Amino acid sequence: MNEAAPRNVYWRPWDEPGLEHVHVTLAADGLRAVGLILRKLGDAHLRCRYELATDAAWRTRRLSFAIMESGETA
Repeated sequence: MNEAAPRNVYWRPWDEPGLEHVHVTLAADGLRAVGLILRKLGDAHLRCRYELATDAAWRTRRLSFAIMESGETA
């Protein structure tokens, strides 16, 4: 696996309010991605943070995520 400059990628859903951002780092020993998802689902606001780490053969070594939800409306 070749090393590459870290990348920041942003995108949004076509059909609902929201945004996702992921910071990806590719190194000789694997990939690391740390991301944040912001979505509005009905009256709820959802925030999900995730982290993915792989080894050099792209096998998942760690995956974690945390979800926070708020029933508040804007």
